[in-house]
Amino acid sequence: MDLVADAARLREIFDQDTFPLILPTPMGGQADKLSLKAYQNLQDYVAVSHVWSQGLGNPNENAMYSCQVQKISEMVQSLPVKSRTRIMPFWLDTICCPVEDNKYQDKAIGLMRRTYENARAVLVLDAALQVNKHRQLLDGDVLLRIFSCRWNSRLWTFQEGALAERLFFQFADGAYDIQAGIDRLQSQPQVSTTLTIAPSILRHFQSLRFFRDDKKAWSTSQKLVVLSWALQFRSTSQPTDEPICLFTLLGYSTEEMMATEKNRRMQFFCNKLEDSPYRWAPRSFMSSKLGLPALEHYITLNQKTDTAHFYEDGLQCRASCLEVFMPENRPFPPIWQLFWLRDQNGTWYGIEVRTEDHKDKVAYNHKWTKSCSHFYNTYKILPPSQSDKHSQIFLMFSQDDEQSHSFSATALLLFGNRSSDQIFATPICAAFVIKVSPALHAASIKAMDKALEKQLWIEGPGELAFARATYSKDRDWIL
Repeated sequence: MDLVADAARLREIFDQDTFPLILPTPMGGQADKLSLKAYQNLQDYVAVSHVWSQGLGNPNENAMYSCQVQKISEMVQSLPVKSRTRIMPFWLDTICCPVEDNKYQDKAIGLMRRTYENARAVLVLDAALQVNKHRQLLDGDVLLRIFSCRWNSRLWTFQEGALAERLFFQFADGAYDIQAGIDRLQSQPQVSTTLTIAPSILRHFQSLRFFRDDKKAWSTSQKLVVLSWALQFRSTSQPTDEPICLFTLLGYSTEEMMATEKNRRMQFFCNKLEDSPYRWAPRSFMSSKLGLPALEHYITLNQKTDTAHFYEDGLQCRASCLEVFMPENRPFPPIWQLFWLRDQNGTWYGIEVRTEDHKDKVAYNHKWTKSCSHFYNTYKILPPSQSDKHSQIFLMFSQDDEQSHSFSATALLLFGNRSSDQIFATPICAAFVIKVSPALHAASIKAMDKALEKQLWIEGPGELAFARATYSKDRDWIL
């Protein structure tokens, strides 16, 4: 690397409670050293957002090749953004965020919201976009590429795009103004896009730009719903960075968060929101380990009842459920990927469990049929022991219609126990449930009952068919 930031100059700028900017070289010139200046209020500059693994990141030092700095400088100067200075300075984390000094790195992270929010524009550099020409494409095609690129899969880049005053994406033939593209997409609708990709594009855009506008009237819970939907598609190589980004987007100071032990940051984040037990809370809003859809589908478990509420014992909510237990005190067999249960009314439920998403899953080979010699690979979950305080299995429905003879719904598989009026349980993984009632599928029900009587399902997944299941409407839960 031939351009290295002066570490002493970086520290000097951060000691002024501000952040550094890179002074670009003239168009066509060659940079031979890095010139840094401290940001002053209302100064014009551009912040650059990129994916580190695509070649512009440097985990070892604040240094880059001169050709890279020169190219970025030219892109910045070419943006259609007015500046009160002849040349536009820019901010790039590879140079401006200290690598070796944790104290000053924490200061840079604490200033991150100001850095991106105060910039006249944010320029996104994604390798896949920079090899394409946007002027040869329709706006729908360009936007689809933008929301499918690697930049849209990383955690930090969400924050950087969300806080931008104006957001540009660099293509081979220049920068693309995403707001202008969205405006054209909506003002010149085409049937082919309106009925296909447009709704998805608009939702991604709205979730990305939600935090730029003034949201003082929005509650923290409402903001978390937006965050949960947006972050479910994103990831980071450092999981402890997630609560820092959440704090920044929700407008909290990151100083206390940065001082918190790394493996306790998410707990600190939850406690900042509400002083309640958070064993129900997600470990992460990104790429859920439970395989759950966006949080918004679970905020209200039953659309006919109130939303969940915080209480001293945990998160209280109301939802319908199947309570599962083995007859004659027999121990539970493993929970298989697919099994059937019959409730007290003779209704059958087909249950597909996301066993592959459970952290303690056990791999095994299972026969396709009882008489077949061919196997397929799958997973099972070991049930709680009878001595465990969470010694029962429950299925909580995200939605249900007791009057319907047939339905399908997402559900949660939980381990727990119950009192006379409440169920205390811990979520294990997601499940998908199909209800098959005698009133609608009499022939199928009769065949399934007959198979059970002949013990045709005694091996493997069939063991759970001998469990008893009790259906309950609108039970009270503590998670």
